[in-house]
Amino acid sequence: MQSGGWRINIKNMIVLAVVALVGAGVAQAEITFYDDFSSDPDIAGDWEYAVHYTAIGTATWISGDEDLDLSAAGGKWGLLSRTGATREADESVTMDITSLSASTTYHADWTHVGLAISSNAVPRLLGDTSPIYTFRLVSLGTNINAGLWQYQVIKHGGTGIYTSPTAFSFAPVSMGIQRNGDEYDFLADGGVIYTTTGTYSAVENNSMMNYHIVHGAGSFTTNDATVDNFGVVVELPQPVQYWRLDDNGGSTAANHISAGNVGTLVNTPTRTTSGLASNLTSRTDWPSTAALDLDAGATNDYIDCGNINLTSTNGGGEVTVSMWLNPDSLAGAVRLFTQPTGHTGLAGTTDVQTDGSISVWNGVTYLYAAPAGTVIVGTWQHLAFVWDTGQVTAYVDGVQKSTVTARFDFGSGHGNFGIAAKFIGLHGDGIDGKIDDIAIFDVALTHAEVAAVARGEEFVGPPQGMLFFVR
Repeated sequence: MQSGGWRINIKNMIVLAVVALVGAGVAQAEITFYDDFSSDPDIAGDWEYAVHYTAIGTATWISGDEDLDLSAAGGKWGLLSRTGATREADESVTMDITSLSASTTYHADWTHVGLAISSNAVPRLLGDTSPIYTFRLVSLGTNINAGLWQYQVIKHGGTGIYTSPTAFSFAPVSMGIQRNGDEYDFLADGGVIYTTTGTYSAVENNSMMNYHIVHGAGSFTTNDATVDNFGVVVELPQPVQYWRLDDNGGSTAANHISAGNVGTLVNTPTRTTSGLASNLTSRTDWPSTAALDLDAGATNDYIDCGNINLTSTNGGGEVTVSMWLNPDSLAGAVRLFTQPTGHTGLAGTTDVQTDGSISVWNGVTYLYAAPAGTVIVGTWQHLAFVWDTGQVTAYVDGVQKSTVTARFDFGSGHGNFGIAAKFIGLHGDGIDGKIDDIAIFDVALTHAEVAAVARGEEFVGPPQGMLFFVR
């Protein structure tokens, strides 16, 4: 799901002034890695079960409420997990519980629904000894449907570390777990119910490996619940430069950030509206409508983006460069971005070699941040380069490659930022192929944030100050 969607329907109206943009910039987007269950989830493929004793019960999708409906019979409970859900440690997981019911037979400890996080890559049970926290609603009393539920936090082998002091009647609730330094907060409807105490091990603090829906019922109890909006919320920072390359024509590349640099198209690269990256064309707010098709050679096509005034040194500095590439061929040292002006002592030039490896110039020599075969001819791939404390890490399609030591010398006293340009106008080759959606952040994106961009998630929302005048 991509948040920040906006829509206006105008029907049977006379439009006096359609759109006015006031102020500057675009809104920061909230990126979501969750299933809102607006369509039928692939329980057999995208999700997986972890089972306790017997089958977990059923998980079905009903189009009427667009929720995931869970059912657990007596003695059945377990974890329903998203496949490949490795996450960063500083993220949070949320889930809405929209309905909940159980049989009236008393067996309180085994009637529950909630969510869990684990630092074990393949957690099996709630009773497993791997680091795991579970935040759940548990039933109380013999008349379960009449009300009486409590929040409970458990860790490791079912050990309860917190139970809410007051019982309450069920009402739809949003539950969440978020990192808080070396601890975890457990939230209900945005309020903190409980915060863990004590310093836990590094594996627990730094490895939110998987997120799960947990539900179950006791030996003589059935448990039915509907859940919605399960997953992670991450806010990507606003880029400081963003060339979407969807311009209709002309000799410039517009910047989606109002304070950003407008790029100058050199040697007349062409625009194409076919064969675009599907991850970009499927966006909700800003679907890609075009890309640049570049030619290499003696007079290679490139974009001169001017001086972007960013500097990273050996002592620090955080920068992320994100772009999409679909090469027609790899001949020579294909410059992804470099300084078309300046001198050879400037670090940061990044290119693709003929064998598909990726290298970064450190001011003296090239260091390889991704091995041969990484970049594939004829295929759209997302490339990201994250500079932090004088080192740069390469990511391809959201997958981390290698980290090498190199600065990012694109400060005010250095050369311009050139996309597909020869280094200082002399060295290397341009790109033979298509590029799209190039962004620069003045922070080091996390692995999860890079993966979000690679999936095509929108990292900027609609323009700020957009006004509609209708009559």
